[in-house]
Amino acid sequence: MSLPARPLVVAALALALAAGCGGGADEPGDGPPGPARNATPSTLLRASASSPSAAATGTATVTATATATPTPTVQPLVTRTPVPGCAQGATTPPAIYYGFGLAEGEVVMVFNTRPGCDQVVCEETVVDGDGFWVLRVAGDNVCGPRDGDAMVFTIDGEAAAAGAVWSAGLAPADRQRGISLRPE
Repeated sequence: MSLPARPLVVAALALALAAGCGGGADEPGDGPPGPARNATPSTLLRASASSPSAAATGTATVTATATATPTPTVQPLVTRTPVPGCAQGATTPPAIYYGFGLAEGEVVMVFNTRPGCDQVVCEETVVDGDGFWVLRVAGDNVCGPRDGDAMVFTIDGEAAAAGAVWSAGLAPADRQRGISLRPE
C-alpha cells in the first residue's frame, strides 16, 4: 500500500467500526445486519469510494462481484507430430543448445537430419531482448533424436551457420557463449 492511501485506510476502519464491523458478538442492536457486518476494510474502501453518502451517514452497503480473468494460452509456433520412421526414443536428459548474438524476436528452430526425420521440428524458441536463445531436445522428442544424430538450426526459416550433434545431456562446448548461429 502506498503512503498517500493511509488516510483512506483510517477512514475505512472508522467506517467499518461505525457500520458495526467491530468484531464483537452478534447481539440485537450491535450494528446493521447484512453484508456491512461482514465487510472487510478493502470492501469498505470500495464502497465508500463509490458512495460518498456512506461516509457521511456511517452506513455502507457492500456488494461483492466476482470477475474471472482469462488466462492467456501460449500456442507453439509450429505443431510437432510424430512421423512414421522417426520413432521417439527413451526419456533421457535433454541436449541443451543455446547462444547469444541474435536479434530480439527472431525464431530459432532445430531439426534432426536423420532420413525420415529431417522435416520434423524438434523444438523452436523466440530470441529474447538480450539476443539469447535456448532449445532443449530430449530423447523422447517427436523428432526421435539418437546419440550421434546431426542437428541443424534455422533462424527465421534460413539455415544457420552452425549445427550440433545430439547426445543425452549434451551442452555446448563453449559453456559461456554457447553456439554461434551466425558467423562472427
